[in-house]
Amino acid sequence: MSTIGHILSTLGKAIVRVLLTALVGFIVGFGAVIAVVYVRLHHGPGTVTYISAALVGLMLAYALGATVLMIAAVEAAFDVARGAVKDAGSAIGDVEHGIGSAVNTVEHRH
Repeated sequence: MSTIGHILSTLGKAIVRVLLTALVGFIVGFGAVIAVVYVRLHHGPGTVTYISAALVGLMLAYALGATVLMIAAVEAAFDVARGAVKDAGSAIGDVEHGIGSAVNTVEHRH
């Protein structure tokens, strides 16, 4: 796979994971505030409670989304590092093979 293809594939997966995690975080944060209000007040929440619940949900969504995004960035960095190590290993192997061939050629001439 080309470098651009790899980057786009990783980016697509990361965006989907970030959005899904943020959505779950919003639902959990919003639901937790509403549930606490129902349990503590024994009646439905008011407008201020809904606004507060939405803000808590947004903060949790942001925190979870940012965390998932950082994890995806670190994983991508490790993938790049693994690829660089693999490429360096194969380059070293090619150099060793080339040196071995050159030594054999020189030995056969003498």
